[in-house]
Amino acid sequence: MENGERKSLFVRPGTTIEDVVEFLISRKEPIELGDCRIWDFNNHDPDEEALNEFARMHSGEFVIPFGMSYTWAIMLEILPERFRRLPALHYRKGVYYFVKLEAGEEELSRAREEVERAFTL
Repeated sequence: MENGERKSLFVRPGTTIEDVVEFLISRKEPIELGDCRIWDFNNHDPDEEALNEFARMHSGEFVIPFGMSYTWAIMLEILPERFRRLPALHYRKGVYYFVKLEAGEEELSRAREEVERAFTL
């Protein structure tokens, strides 16, 4: 990444974990808007007007996930653990909104066990 250029990651056959790490590190600087800190891992440039509007109404830390779900799951395994709990921003028709499922460690542990049992062959 040179001169603040946003690096993109296009996942295709041959994409390596090193490619993913390089992309993640290129996005280490969050977007700071008022009381919002937004970590943007999406390839698309953010809608600045919509993001500013979101920041006027919210505070805290948020994450804009990478667009390809499978790759985002791998990224979450690599990123610091706190990123797994940040509300995820989604963009639709000029508006950002966030989704956060509330669950404590005990609930998550029970959920993992239940799902593990369901998928055991």
